[in-house]
Amino acid sequence: MAQKSIYEYAAKKLLMSELPKYFPDYNYHGKLTVVTPDTDWNKLVADNSWLNTERLAAKPDQLFGKRGKAGLLLLDADLDGLKAFTKEKLGKEQTIGTITGVLERILVEPFVPHS
Repeated sequence: MAQKSIYEYAAKKLLMSELPKYFPDYNYHGKLTVVTPDTDWNKLVADNSWLNTERLAAKPDQLFGKRGKAGLLLLDADLDGLKAFTKEKLGKEQTIGTITGVLERILVEPFVPHS
């Protein structure tokens, strides 16, 4: 079977588009977006008003594995915290394990507290 790398954003969108076929009662909120170095914050917030009203979680949409240990997770933040986090992390070289790369995409979704 062929393998193709995809972003976590695309994988979640694909999964959530197919889940209703098998779990009709499951209702995904669809609150998911990506921030890049070229993001227009005014447009992003206009298109995703939940960014202003919900606590947020953010993580790289690339460089999978051990993101927390590398300081690349933002949890329980507001929009201002998200902006500061992305300004600090995007466009800079990051190393996770033995992989080094420039962080170009950050996945943002509502923060869901759990133990």
